[in-house]
Amino acid sequence: MAKSDPKYAPNPLKKLRAIVDISQTQLADLTGISLDQIRSFEIGRRGGGLMSVEMRDNIFMSCGALWDAKETRWVFALTDGAHLILYRKEHFEGFKQELKNDAHERSVLTYYLVLRFLRFCQAVPRPKLNGYFWRLTHRLNQWESEQGLGAVEAIPFQLEPIWDHSQAIVRGYRKFFHLFEGEENELLDLVDAAREERGKQMAASMSRLAADSAFETGETAKRTQKKTPRRSKSR
Repeated sequence: MAKSDPKYAPNPLKKLRAIVDISQTQLADLTGISLDQIRSFEIGRRGGGLMSVEMRDNIFMSCGALWDAKETRWVFALTDGAHLILYRKEHFEGFKQELKNDAHERSVLTYYLVLRFLRFCQAVPRPKLNGYFWRLTHRLNQWESEQGLGAVEAIPFQLEPIWDHSQAIVRGYRKFFHLFEGEENELLDLVDAAREERGKQMAASMSRLAADSAFETGETAKRTQKKTPRRSKSR
């Protein structure tokens, strides 16, 4: 496929394909966006140049790229948000590899997700929490099915209708979760494992910093030695 300069590509998908140098078919296989949808979007028949939320999400989850509509550019997703990095092919290759790597920091990642979700649930207004509950439950059911998790791994719950007898209609549902004894121990074990893993990460990081510092010191000494002129022997 002939390469083109990304800055001259007329829409987001063409810009992205130009950056990472892939075809429409390859982008479809990678992101799960249909080939017909990609073709229609690139020639302006779909979306009017505006990507749907689903399309942006699929690209982010498969490529690690976020569309900056204000600056009409792709940026690398794995940043703090304050310092945007222009998306490049090396980001694409690195993110694809990241998705294939084993999650060695399993306990730390799990702890992060649990803590972040806990804070989210505490912050969401009560009238909106039910909506997020059902959306996430549906998504978790899909993920569990993909991983082949059965009823043993799932946490069962029952619903009890909340009746408005004056109107003879259901106003909602109470959720009853049948938790067995010991679930709290799983959370405590997760915290302990995450702390232990974090300690190992910090030790490894300090070791790498020390090694890098020693290497840089050695390289500096070598450069200084080369620059220092040799003194001639006195006769």
